[in-house]
Amino acid sequence: MTGYSTNEVADLVGLKPDQVRSFVKTGLLNAAEGHQPHYRYRYSFQDMVLLRMAKQLREAHASGQAIARALRMLKARLPAGKSLSSVRVLVEGRNVLVREKDSLWDPKSGQIQIDFSMSSLTREVAPMVKAAARIAHESATSADDLYDLGIDLEMINDLEGAKRLYVLATERDPEHADAWVNLGRLAHIAGETQEALRLFNIALKINADNVIAWFNLGVVQENLGAVENAFSAYRKALVLDRDFSDAHYNLARLYEETGDKQSAVRHLNAYKKLVC
Repeated sequence: MTGYSTNEVADLVGLKPDQVRSFVKTGLLNAAEGHQPHYRYRYSFQDMVLLRMAKQLREAHASGQAIARALRMLKARLPAGKSLSSVRVLVEGRNVLVREKDSLWDPKSGQIQIDFSMSSLTREVAPMVKAAARIAHESATSADDLYDLGIDLEMINDLEGAKRLYVLATERDPEHADAWVNLGRLAHIAGETQEALRLFNIALKINADNVIAWFNLGVVQENLGAVENAFSAYRKALVLDRDFSDAHYNLARLYEETGDKQSAVRHLNAYKKLVC
């Protein structure tokens, strides 16, 4: 099983092991049960991000309720493979606001007292993640574990390392749709649009209900100028998840560009309700 032990995480984040375990018991972390008695749980990089954030929020005297709310929002808004380096947390009195790019997830206006990002944690965790990835690459690691480590490598901006692990995951399990999706996304980032299209279609043949694959397929179709195909992909994503805010946003933009003002406003309003 891949991941990081309670003691490793506690030492890196600056909490006591018992404090780390307490967050698992509250359900805020997704730590998996380990097999060896000397580590009960194994933690992901995303778990470490949440723990570091919780510690800093406590030090900023945010209320327990506000901390829990902020962590749940962050956890829900950061799907697999999404970089954490742009996330910032703002503490206003005893309230917590979470901002990514131009979106404020819990908008309560007022004087900001503290503003910090997770980029320092990314740098600190990088050697540990890379060491784990090297071991996994040389061992009989499962496709799921390889996929999880690929996500960790993406979070420290090692895209080539992540790609190698996703490829290895698909070799271990050719039906691993999420690994194909992430390979497609990395191909798209690299400007390999046709390859991204091929990879997303492979993922959808394996799992036609993969909402991320449909959304990313829509983005690629837009890049190729296939507007109707993009519309179809985004709509399919919303059939599977009507609260997929980015799909609403992209549809609003496309409807605006094609002159359907009423539909544009409808999707833009849906987007605003979800992110504000």
